[in-house]
Amino acid sequence: MAQNVRLRTADGSFVVDGRQRFLLADTVWSALSDATDDEWAYYLDRRARQGFNGALISVLPILHDRSAKEGGLAPFDEDLVRAEGVWRFNDGFFRRLRERLDMAERYGIVLGLVLLWVNYVEDTWGAERTPGFVMPGGARDEYLHSLAEVVRDGECLLVVSGDAAFTSVAEVNSYRDFSEAVRAKWPKSLLTFHSAPTATIPVELQALADALVFQSGHHGETPKCARELAARYRSIAGNRPVMNAEPAYEAHRVGGGVGRFGRATVRRRIWESVVGGASAGVTYGAHGLWSWHRGNEPFSSNHFSGAPLDWRQALLLPGSDDAATCRAIMEGVGAYRLDPGSRDLAVVDQGWGADEVVVGVDATSATAAVYLPNGGPVTLRGTKQITLKCAIDLETRSEVKCCVDMADENTATVDPPGTVSEAVLILQLG
Repeated sequence: MAQNVRLRTADGSFVVDGRQRFLLADTVWSALSDATDDEWAYYLDRRARQGFNGALISVLPILHDRSAKEGGLAPFDEDLVRAEGVWRFNDGFFRRLRERLDMAERYGIVLGLVLLWVNYVEDTWGAERTPGFVMPGGARDEYLHSLAEVVRDGECLLVVSGDAAFTSVAEVNSYRDFSEAVRAKWPKSLLTFHSAPTATIPVELQALADALVFQSGHHGETPKCARELAARYRSIAGNRPVMNAEPAYEAHRVGGGVGRFGRATVRRRIWESVVGGASAGVTYGAHGLWSWHRGNEPFSSNHFSGAPLDWRQALLLPGSDDAATCRAIMEGVGAYRLDPGSRDLAVVDQGWGADEVVVGVDATSATAAVYLPNGGPVTLRGTKQITLKCAIDLETRSEVKCCVDMADENTATVDPPGTVSEAVLILQLG
């Protein structure tokens, strides 16, 4: 196969088809097995028109968390594994993967392929939920061989793990060994890990990652969870991109609790992540789309996630437009390494709401972003002159004029209109 490196990194950002880009990926874990060709084409057209340039897919089924279907194309025979422990991979499934990659490329969308979800790895919480499906070494070798026949080096983001907690030595060693085998097959491809919200990626796996991703998850966590994880990963990333690969899904139940995540909450998690340090990209998820749910078919995780929407309804949820706006803003700014730990800009205000404001500074471009989850005003103090470049009302996705009161050249009070309840400010420093 001809080699074409579609995805690489530079200066803390992703480079897609030769251009520095904010990677906006949609979450469609089960689309490879469950979407028809026509549905996949319709999906790609919709998301590409909105402004998405990525999609995350699990190559293997997420055994404990999915919508049950009749007649889907599977990568292996589950009944055979369950009954006899024999892994027999389906060539037709991998041919479909090649076709789906080609279709996605025509729409300008890069796929992130999760290769080994936690169910398939020994001594993990996922393996406990689905006994009998830990993939042995010989089967892993066959699996990687089948993948290497159809996945070109450099065209995908290769996500080694899925929902990994990294809580046991056996789990960490298994993912390390698998990562090394993946690297040997695809030396030019970007490699990363997808982890559980509570996980801390081990040092030995950090060293193998070309980009650092995390998920802030679907529990009723405090609003600071996304920004705290973003700051943690930014602090260890160096020159590598950082992204939140799974904020709360729109229409997903608050994990095991009361209520669902609405558009506003999802938007908040996205912006807390991006301004808080995960500014190379973000994913969006719609409940029902990720599992490619149809109508009233059985869903295995109602107890935690709530009943999914039909995938066609989930595809049209309005939060996806908010996510696309995030990409448009960030690419317009060109700040892909916002650091919340910078001392170049800080919030002066005290009292209620001040600690909810998120500030990130890109030292290379001397650009800052300030996320105001409750609107303004906000008083900011920097080490250099502060200039407001623009302010965006995130609810209406439109630019607004702000009152700017300069106490001195390094201190500014910025006040969006009173009708604005959520905004992001873009500032130039110096």
